[in-house]
Parts: sequence; C-alpha cells; structure tokens
Amino acid sequence: MPREPPPAFHEGMSLEWPLVALEPFLFVGRAALDRLCQRLEARGFACLRLEIQMRLEPDGFQTRAIDLPAPTRDVKTLLTLVRLELEARPPGAPVAGFTFVAHPDRPREAQLSLYGPAALSPDKLAATLARLFALLGADRVGSPRPVDGHRPERFALVDFSPPPPPETRREPRAGRGLLAVRVLRPPVEIEVLTAGAGEGHPEAPPVEIRATPRAEEEKRPRVEGEVKVASGPWGLEEEWWADDPAGRDYWDVEIAGRGLYRIYRERATGAWYADGIYD
Repeated sequence: MPREPPPAFHEGMSLEWPLVALEPFLFVGRAALDRLCQRLEARGFACLRLEIQMRLEPDGFQTRAIDLPAPTRDVKTLLTLVRLELEARPPGAPVAGFTFVAHPDRPREAQLSLYGPAALSPDKLAATLARLFALLGADRVGSPRPVDGHRPERFALVDFSPPPPPETRREPRAGRGLLAVRVLRPPVEIEVLTAGAGEGHPEAPPVEIRATPRAEEEKRPRVEGEVKVASGPWGLEEEWWADDPAGRDYWDVEIAGRGLYRIYRERATGAWYADGIYD
C-alpha cells in the first residue's frame, strides 16, 4: 500500500568562513529559522522538535535535538532555544555549515465563539510554553496534578492543556469567600514551645513559635511570634508499611501581628515546620 512519507523541512547554509562565536551564528541562523517557519505555516504545520546539524572545521559533525512542549512557529522562541542549547554545550570547533530540521505537527486548534468568553490563542499559548521551557527547563513546565496520597506536597507534572472555556460567562456567587493556602516549598523549619502536656507533645497546643538560625541563614519567610489561637492536631499517616513512612500532626495557628499559618510536627524526629500561609 503506497503512502506519502511524512514531510521534512530543512533549512541551512554552508558558510564561506567558519564561525567561532555564538552571536554571528545566531545572526545567520535567524534567517534560516524565518524561512523554516514560513514553510511550516504555508503547510499548516508547526515545529514540535528542532534538530541542529552542524558541520565542524576541519572534519567533524554534531547533531542537537530540542523537544518543545507544544508545536510553535515563533521564530524568537526557537532562536532562544538554540542559544540556550549552544551556550550549555558549545560545539568545541568552528562551524562551517549548519542545517535546521523541523519535525512538524499540527498546531493546537481552538474554535472561537462569537458570544461566549474569549478563548486562549493556541499560537500564543504554544509560544509562551516554549519560552518557559527555555527559561526554566523541561522538568518545570506543565500542569500540576494531585497524586494518590496524603502528603500535601506530593504532585505530578503533566503537559499543560487548558480546558475549553464555558459556553456562557458565569456570574460570581455572593459570599464571604474562602481562605487559600500559599504553600511554602520547601517548608520552613521552626522552633515551637507548647503548653499543657509538655513541650513537643502532639496534644499540647503551641504557645510560641521561633525562627531557627538555619531559616534565617537561608533567608526564608520569618515565622515567629506568640500564638493567639491554635486548632488541632490533625494526624496524618502514609505508607506505614514502607521503609520511610510519614507520620505528622498538623496545627492551624494564628500568630499575633503576622497572620494564619499551617504548621506540622514530624513524629519520627519531633521537628516542627511551617508549610503554609492562609490568605
């Protein structure tokens, strides 16, 4: 059964004089990327994976590959990714020629509405994701998803794919509103003085919180002061059968003049941490 091979998009040039600096390479590479993106747009494609093939002086060849989080045709974004890749791993020899190879894919599509709320532009979203990918790294771009477990800091990172907007704009419900927790990652280590059943006992309510020298050295948020109101403890246990089980006692405390915080005590070590601020 005959079938059409997947389209291939190549753009590059042979240089009259080998290039030893990055800026001249990016200057001539931008023109090649411009032509590449124009060819992709003419066929209704976008770049999902960009390969850089470099011919080195006198006898050498290197290939680099850049995977993008979403198909894009933004030249500035692709050029930034090329810059970061070559700055992180220089070729090590003068470049006598290069070729950009784009692996195409269909760009994200969105059906715009005449009467509903405005939807996100797929092209702008893909370009923004690619820029974040270049600035932050591949393991820091995506959408968080909860993981089956009890520890609040556990999550998984998946590809960012926003849901479609609602068909009609919903009016906000009247009410006081809800508290939101601004999570501290990693948690701030604190010293807690308790009253009643003795210091460090999970049933004894906290009466005073002090900042540890370590937290001050790391310039973490300063969590300290007299506790006005304390609610808890709420116990947490996870993976009691594993080698590293989790056992904690959580408290919600109001610190005089500072606000509401979520703190917890590790049962295994007795150490206290603050891991959230209520806004």
